[in-house]
Amino acid sequence: MQFFHLFLISVQYLFVLSALGKQSAIQNNEALGWGNTVEGFQMAATVDATNGIIHCWIRNATTNTLNYPCSDFGDNGFVTFDIKSETNWISLIPWVFPSANEARPEPPYRTKTVKPGQVISYTEDLLDSPERVLDGRNTLMLNAINAAFLEGPNRVWYTNMVQAINTRWMLLTNLCYRDTFALDFVIKNPFVIEGITNRAVVTARVTQKFRLNGGRKIIILTSPEFECPVFKYDSSLLESSRYAHFKR
Repeated sequence: MQFFHLFLISVQYLFVLSALGKQSAIQNNEALGWGNTVEGFQMAATVDATNGIIHCWIRNATTNTLNYPCSDFGDNGFVTFDIKSETNWISLIPWVFPSANEARPEPPYRTKTVKPGQVISYTEDLLDSPERVLDGRNTLMLNAINAAFLEGPNRVWYTNMVQAINTRWMLLTNLCYRDTFALDFVIKNPFVIEGITNRAVVTARVTQKFRLNGGRKIIILTSPEFECPVFKYDSSLLESSRYAHFKR
């Protein structure tokens, strides 16, 4: 009965997700700070400190139609969040919305086309793609749904976790719908995980690696540097939902 109740909660939230108004975070493409052009592409990133999100966009910076690796852009295995130390850059592993799944292998190489000047704003496509959205949500939900089979106080904790994950997913869907992808520091906070909490602000950038020429060539695309607050959320939904069922 408890499992069926949790299942109904998940289904109800999925219906709410489909009914949410979709808001574009891109107000003016040219007002964004775009990085250097690499193989015809540019990247931009902005911080939403209130919601603990970094919005990321990639665009075709040429006057020609380009093929781009839709399998790679926004895939967690190809994205890092980099912070500047005194002498070098330190790469942290963020939670990439909506496709993050740290256990998923490298995706097959696939391409789509993007028009001149167009921002690749395909979070909408990723949310409709079973291989991406199920990877991302199931990473968070699987252990939480197992609450139905747990004894004692953990069962209530997991029920609350299901609701928290769904609420966060709704917010991300609404705020990041037109991003190429987004980094979420509430689901997973790499600052806390790596013990980097003794600073208020860091100089940061987002790096996107991608494949060209059928996967034979690796390209590195970066956003301009920007100032990012050091988020100090005590824990993350990802780490909690993954490990808490081991706690007794």
